[in-house]
Amino acid sequence: MSRIVLGFTPKAGAIFATILPQFILPGDSLWRLLLMLCAYEAILFTWLHLYGYLLSRAGQSRFGRRIQVWLQGVTGGVLLALGAKLAFEQKV
Repeated sequence: MSRIVLGFTPKAGAIFATILPQFILPGDSLWRLLLMLCAYEAILFTWLHLYGYLLSRAGQSRFGRRIQVWLQGVTGGVLLALGAKLAFEQKV
């Protein structure tokens, strides 16, 4: 069974440490920060569920299967190209 933990990723930590402080004034209450954190989590939760739902629906169709195969091919090609570039890169 998987457990969803929102807001405990390095990216979220970077957002909380760099972006949120500019919206908090020295005299603001803790409730303002908590409300902003809850709003961020609600937006993130909604986006991830919508994204997952749309990908799930697309994967169930025949058209979605073709897109999945195409994306896997493109991703594999990009990774191979990056690996080749790294293999032939000159050391300084």
